[in-house]
Amino acid sequence: DYLYFRILLASLIRKFRLVIYTFLNKRLVNELHNVFLLLKDYITRHRDNVTQDLKKC
Repeated sequence: DYLYFRILLASLIRKFRLVIYTFLNKRLVNELHNVFLLLKDYITRHRDNVTQDLKKC
């Protein structure tokens, strides 16, 4: 009976972990995408500033 309970618990934990992992992965991908966009935006703006500074000189 105890063994059956442990097997049930293990399978539940596995399913639960899978759900958590997929959820975390989606969140992580979104966060990474946002960070990437922010970085891209920052680099573009910074590059524009640098070119303007170079034109001033």
